Amino acid sequence: AMLCLTCPFTCAPLCPGVIATKTLILEQDEVSYEIRGCTANITTRRPYGELQNVAKESVLCFACFSSGVMENMTLCPGFGCNHDLVDEIVEELKKRMKDRGDVGQLKRTEDALTEIKALKSEMHEMRLDLHEIMKSLKVPIRSTYGSVPLESTMDRGGLT
Repeated sequence: AMLCLTCPFTCAPLCPGVIATKTLILEQDEVSYEIRGCTANITTRRPYGELQNVAKESVLCFACFSSGVMENMTLCPGFGCNHDLVDEIVEELKKRMKDRGDVGQLKRTEDALTEIKALKSEMHEMRLDLHEIMKSLKVPIRSTYGSVPLESTMDRGGLT
């Protein structure tokens, strides 16, 4: 008879590399989790901003962490007994989630501001075109742009 020690969570043999190797890669903007084995290769990628609550979890003597990298699954690096490594991973993931989340929000805000400026410029060009059309049709112009007459904005070369 052959005895095979199995993981209490996944029932997979506790021989690294026999069934699959698992790799957690912390890239610049996202985290990826790769499972490479003889029967399947799986890669999951998530931007740091999309990770769920990252937390250390202890089950019996095993040190694991949950993060949403693999849905509804805790990850136990190594043989599951390296508490220091799990603490380091959890700390780094939380740091990157905060940094990338803040940076991502800032980038989205800057993109929106750029779009608003482009629309404002386009609207100004359309007002100038309308002014020229009305002028050629000899229609009196009485509108103002805000509290500044249209003629004043044309003299300055645009809006500020």
